[in-house]
Amino acid sequence: MTTIIPLLEKAQNASRSVKSAGDAAKQAILRRIGALLLANAAAIMDENKKDLDQMPDGDPRKDRLLLNEARIRDLAASLDDIALLPDPSGQLLSEKSWITGCSCAR
Repeated sequence: MTTIIPLLEKAQNASRSVKSAGDAAKQAILRRIGALLLANAAAIMDENKKDLDQMPDGDPRKDRLLLNEARIRDLAASLDDIALLPDPSGQLLSEKSWITGCSCAR
């Protein structure tokens, strides 16, 4: 029986590297993921079909989980759009102080 634990550990380690990467590197990663989605669309759709085939036809989640060419293209385009946004990492979004002296920042 195979387990996804090693894959999850690799993903966690990769997330630490991405956190410390600069803006250009993060943008390149997002664009690369989008390109990989497009390049592997056929395999992604094949695996998605296997999952969907195990669901009852009347299951309302089935359509939401369906990955077709258009949806994969939209996902890739969304990653490109996200790459154009400023990176919010490390920015103070809001701060609140209470009369008790407690404060909270995020």
